[in-house]
Amino acid sequence: MGNKLINLLRLIFKEDLTATEKTERLIRDYDLQLTEEMGEELNIMCNLSEGIEERGIARGRAEGRADMKVLFVAMK
Repeated sequence: MGNKLINLLRLIFKEDLTATEKTERLIRDYDLQLTEEMGEELNIMCNLSEGIEERGIARGRAEGRADMKVLFVAMK
C-alpha cells in the first residue's frame, strides 16, 4: 500500500506532465474516479508550481540586475 501511495504522489507532483496527462494516468493506473472539482484542484496544483517557478526566476533576475547596478557604480 505504501509504495502505491508514494507512486501516486510522485505522479501528482511530476513536473513534466500536464494536468490532463496526470488525470488520465490517475484514472487508468489507479482506477480513480475524479470529480470535476477534483480535476480543477489538480489543475490548480499544477499551475501553482509553475507560478512559484516563475516568481523565483523573476526574483533571480531582479537580484542580478541589482548586483550589476552595484558593480557598475563601484567601477565609476
